[in-house]
Amino acid sequence: MQLITTGKMAYQLSLDDGRFAGSLIYKDAGFETAGIFTDTAYTLEKSGAGSWVTRKTGESGILATCTVELDGKISVYHGSLSYSFVKPINWKPRFCLLNSQQEEVAAFIPTINWELDSCNFSLQLNEEFSTETEAFLILQALHCAVCGMAMLNGLTIPAIGNLNG
Repeated sequence: MQLITTGKMAYQLSLDDGRFAGSLIYKDAGFETAGIFTDTAYTLEKSGAGSWVTRKTGESGILATCTVELDGKISVYHGSLSYSFVKPINWKPRFCLLNSQQEEVAAFIPTINWELDSCNFSLQLNEEFSTETEAFLILQALHCAVCGMAMLNGLTIPAIGNLNG
């Protein structure tokens, strides 16, 4: 899979053969609301300070939750599975999606896209966990990477901008 930045607040996920796998499109510059599109449309929305929920568009059931922890780790809950999204403590700009056993499922490596005033993200998937790396989870993790880059660059985002919700 490959991530392509298509706009300042829009990303597309493509399969290795170039076919569309999904997209993440923010509706506002504060990352409060986004559309996630795979074979189904989903809505990602802020649910509190440092917390987002994802629902199938038009439905009330929560499919995934992302929560920013005080240590900067972002927890992702998808069904009965839980993941951690972290930036390792080294100088390299890299974010890792870890499963509950703390094994790296995927890595996101950001580079600045000056033309779009955004970031490009290279995606590295661990083939050992290919059954876990569906487009929906990768796009949830991409949201975490976008928020992580915003926090590293000192931008006020819902995750840390208003601790009172």
